[in-house]
Amino acid sequence: MEKPLIAAAMRSRQNYALIQHYIDTKQKTYSAEFKAVIGKIKEYYDLDRDAEAVSGEVLMAQIRENLRSEKLVDKLSDLIGESLSETSSDLNVKAAILAARQQEVADRLAATLSTDGAASNPKVDALIEELNE
Repeated sequence: MEKPLIAAAMRSRQNYALIQHYIDTKQKTYSAEFKAVIGKIKEYYDLDRDAEAVSGEVLMAQIRENLRSEKLVDKLSDLIGESLSETSSDLNVKAAILAARQQEVADRLAATLSTDGAASNPKVDALIEELNE
């Protein structure tokens, strides 16, 4: 799920805005590398308000400049490279965003059920309604 999301965020500011609006990229569901790359994409768009897409080369240059760990730079570089090879259409991107959102809500529902118990719980009802949406 992470690679299509990174690819979508890099291809289009609009896709990035959808990702930021609909999914919580800080969830435990996502890897530390994913969170780092999404953070760098955010910095990229924040720095250049007119940018409509992220240049992979520029993004990697910024990562190399800001991170001292060569191992982490290599991991992020691999993740970005693999993400850029994704060839999803806009419809597929939106489907990936929706699937990620559904997974987040399902994870929260499972956590609520395991900690708060019974299905008659208002928190559970709210999460089920959100999942159905």
